[in-house]
Amino acid sequence: MISKQYQEDVNDIYKDALIQRNKAFTLEFRHLNLQNYFYKVDQAVVDLDLDKDVINELIEDYVKQIISEEVRFINILNKLKHDKVNGNELDYKELRELAHKNLGVARNLRIVDAEAFLTILMKEDNLDYLQQSLSALILSAIILKPSVAYMTMINDL
Repeated sequence: MISKQYQEDVNDIYKDALIQRNKAFTLEFRHLNLQNYFYKVDQAVVDLDLDKDVINELIEDYVKQIISEEVRFINILNKLKHDKVNGNELDYKELRELAHKNLGVARNLRIVDAEAFLTILMKEDNLDYLQQSLSALILSAIILKPSVAYMTMINDL
């Protein structure tokens, strides 16, 4: 049985993620035209010709992956910021590879906003914009499956 506290926590992270995402979509990412975007699993079901339950399992796996790799993304960005401050050459290779690994999944599952943020992580060089894109990517994952995101966060502690 799901506890009342668990449900409240999941609802809180969902609401918070939704508020932050809507703000980001109307400010920093307005140019992506995602203001009215919400994921529709039915599109992936039709395009991939897979059962809805299978697609939902794949989405859960994707959310777990993104949430679990958040710290790795942050560490890579922090290293890049450190290198920039110290006048070292910036090597985006590790960031690009991690983004690319997750981009294929987002594309296959037709997760449009995640695809946009992962593409930014693969192509852009502005470290502040990359940080904002990573934050938006995490918010996107939380909104997709809040309970899965919450449990992944708890288990990764």
